[in-house]
Amino acid sequence: MKKILSIIPFFTLLMIISCGEKESDVDNVAKDVVTVKTENITMNGATLYGHVDKELLSSGSSFGFILSTFSNPTSENGQVVTCSEVDKDGNFFAETPWLSSSTTYYYKVFVEFGSVIMVGNVKSFATKELVLSAVDMGLSVKWANANLGATSIEANGDYYAWGETEIKKEYNWTCYKWYNKDSKEIYKYNLSPSSSSIDYKTTLESDDDAARVKLGGGWRMPTGSELAELLATRNNDDYLWEWKSLSGNNGWMVTFLGNKNKLFLPAAGRRMDFGLYSEGTEGRYWSSNLYVDSESPTSSYQAMHCYLTEYYGDVHSDYRYIGQSIRPVKE
Repeated sequence: MKKILSIIPFFTLLMIISCGEKESDVDNVAKDVVTVKTENITMNGATLYGHVDKELLSSGSSFGFILSTFSNPTSENGQVVTCSEVDKDGNFFAETPWLSSSTTYYYKVFVEFGSVIMVGNVKSFATKELVLSAVDMGLSVKWANANLGATSIEANGDYYAWGETEIKKEYNWTCYKWYNKDSKEIYKYNLSPSSSSIDYKTTLESDDDAARVKLGGGWRMPTGSELAELLATRNNDDYLWEWKSLSGNNGWMVTFLGNKNKLFLPAAGRRMDFGLYSEGTEGRYWSSNLYVDSESPTSSYQAMHCYLTEYYGDVHSDYRYIGQSIRPVKE
């Protein structure tokens, strides 16, 4: 049997026949459309099993599952997962690796033939809670399987200004922790020769590393070199980069073919002032390194980050006050 073929918008419902109908002929047929069981439940997916009487299937019929977070799953409140083949006994299955963690889902089998749609009984399952783990991608450090503050691998997570360890509602210079509003100068991690607060620090100290503070246990923010190492795998035949949408969140799925491990890097955008910008089109990930340019006194106002879109990826600088994602690493 094959796995999922596609996830598509549902067709117009001309007639719905369920197991609860009174007419004996309809009731007898509906008993042959059965939602069977769920297996292989993880943080972000499960395998759904169904059964259909093969006599109901013809060249023009389709079948699969309707999946939703609502207790009465429909095409309007959920997704339709179409399948392609059944075994000789009428059994089929679908894998759903895009789900959110710690979430209860409801699902039922459907079969469409002509203008008739039949649905089976409703079953439910709950995905497992997200456990932050260190993923071996064959690189110098192991990468967290989710963004800092995320509740699932595809979720945006929290947004941090560089060198801050708390999230907030507003992101600009006025409310940036290391900016003196009176002197209009950076007063930590400062290389500017004209500044009275020059300290020559270029790497975040442990108390200013959000990943260290929030997670402990050896977790930290990546360096600029470590981000560059990850991005360099875009041109490495041992790695597969795929632009995907998981639970409606766009981003890059990175697969290390050496061990089949994966990372999803959501395009979470960035926060400035009170707004969220470029969500779904840009991923921005802070490093622990200040942007160093000895020829530019303004360099202390920027830090190194990873910038990703569907068509571009690089490590360069951005203003420290901007709220961006953090993907923790571990030795």
